[in-house]
Amino acid sequence: MTIRTPSSLKWLIDKYQKQCQQLTAVEDSIAELTVKREVLRDCINSLAKVIEIHEVPISAVDIPPLRKNTKRTNLAYGLVTKLIYKYLGLLPVDQDASVSEFFYFILEQSGWHNYDPESIRLFRKAVRQRLQNMAYQGKLQRTQFGSHHSEARYRAKK
Repeated sequence: MTIRTPSSLKWLIDKYQKQCQQLTAVEDSIAELTVKREVLRDCINSLAKVIEIHEVPISAVDIPPLRKNTKRTNLAYGLVTKLIYKYLGLLPVDQDASVSEFFYFILEQSGWHNYDPESIRLFRKAVRQRLQNMAYQGKLQRTQFGSHHSEARYRAKK
């Protein structure tokens, strides 16, 4: 006579096996990354030695690191453009909107939650530059150019 395994125990066993499998995969990744890190360190050290023996007097320490290209916003790709078009669709025909109007609409609709002044500044810059690029590409019409005293205004292309 065999004993029937309860479904809750089967579920626990299955969960345990999956977690063990994930742990093994993570440990394998760590081992691979450790090897890759050592190879890169050796390569960097050898390049530093070659740079220092070059006839031009320069040290590898003097070379600045590359700047990482980061997104100004952590929004999904294309979301700012979609929200710009959405706001233009809400406007009456032939009415334009300022950069601030676009910015506040996109800020509200995107679910933005980081109200740090620097983050807000970068977010506003991203919206403004996207509007400029869309106008340059002919997708929008700029009705007023911005200056120190007034904001640029945009509307849908006729």
